[in-house]
Amino acid sequence: MSDINASERQVLLDAFGALLMPLMKVAFQYGVSAGDISQVVRQVYVGALERRLAMQGRPASDARLAVMGGFTKGEVQTAREALRSGVSINSTKSISLDQITGLLTIWHTDSRFSTAYGLALDLSLDRNEGQRTVPTLIDAACPGVDQDALLDELVASGCVEIHDERFVRCLSRAYVPKGREVGKIARMGRFLAAISENFSYNVLRDESEPGYFERAVIAESALTEEGKALFLQLVETKGQSLLEEIDTWLTGLGPPYVTPRGKKYGFGLYFFEEPELAATLDSSANEWRQQRGNTERSHSADEIDVLAPRIGPLQGKPTQGEH
Repeated sequence: MSDINASERQVLLDAFGALLMPLMKVAFQYGVSAGDISQVVRQVYVGALERRLAMQGRPASDARLAVMGGFTKGEVQTAREALRSGVSINSTKSISLDQITGLLTIWHTDSRFSTAYGLALDLSLDRNEGQRTVPTLIDAACPGVDQDALLDELVASGCVEIHDERFVRCLSRAYVPKGREVGKIARMGRFLAAISENFSYNVLRDESEPGYFERAVIAESALTEEGKALFLQLVETKGQSLLEEIDTWLTGLGPPYVTPRGKKYGFGLYFFEEPELAATLDSSANEWRQQRGNTERSHSADEIDVLAPRIGPLQGKPTQGEH
């Protein structure tokens, strides 16, 4: 590997660090360990490498993945098994929404576990007490799941209660996770992935391909809390107006611009505090440019110029007759 390639690799690793740094606060809050994060990284890496090899028509054996990814063969096998089971973190403890809702549905509709009127029966915790037991229900609804973890989640959500440590009573067919943060965390993951996809695409695209829109503006001077409030108020007003305009435009799109065989695309706006690692990343990038001798102009330079001429009103909206 040349010095230049090594520098590019280090800048990329710095970017990974910058991406993870803000998430550490969330990880600490929710008790996520470094081991949990490492396991997720292994699964993501193995899954992506497996898909890459498949696209290239090359076999993706455990041994090949281990050598290419720097894993042990056992780590690859564990990651692939977790991916096949659909579990993203710790396959013995993570319970999916589908598993819980599926269990509650069977509990209320299967004659082994419910009355003729669709009322869930009380179930014994002892597998040896016939068919009407919690283990039998779990085996029927989601075989192979960690039964203790599933029962813990049902109790925590208020769907069931345990009586005398002998039987379980269903209190609600509707599963509503405790705490409103679940949706926020899921949303965070979805749109962090979308933002990362934007930058990955722009870094890897061919010169002939159009770049995805990406702009940012950062205050030249540090702001007071009052200044921050004014800035936030401005972007909320202007940003909401722009998003509504774009949403209206998208709603008006019809054939030939819309097809079930296409892909969904989006556009987002985000207010942020400049990351602590910004200076480190700038320093790494500047060092890399110096090694290149500044002989090449970045193809994405226009994407970095936040003061570039702004686009006018949305153009190209099909007329009613084109729908």
